[in-house]
Amino acid sequence: MRYRAPRRPANSMITIETEDGDSCAVLKNISTSGAKVSVETPLKAGTQVSVNLFTATRNAKVVWSRGLSAGLAFEHPLEARDLKSLHRFGCSAFMRNGPRSQHGSARGFTEMH
Repeated sequence: MRYRAPRRPANSMITIETEDGDSCAVLKNISTSGAKVSVETPLKAGTQVSVNLFTATRNAKVVWSRGLSAGLAFEHPLEARDLKSLHRFGCSAFMRNGPRSQHGSARGFTEMH
């Protein structure tokens, strides 16, 4: 069985860069090894991307894609302190049973489906 790093729920707008240009995405969850995102345009598995995570930019590879959802594996894992830093700087990005808007998205961000 393969190890899977613990995920932290998230719901924040980020930018993903591909060779075709930049696009907006919603960060759905994040761990030291990767992230799940909802995107405006489907990403193909195997695509190299650059992810702007508030305080840092990380290179990643799309490891799976289903419709407008995709799983990313970071080229270099984040450290635990990086996750804490992301929580601090993107305070509305990470939820711990935080308030949800009337539309079901966390802290007023609109979810992309």
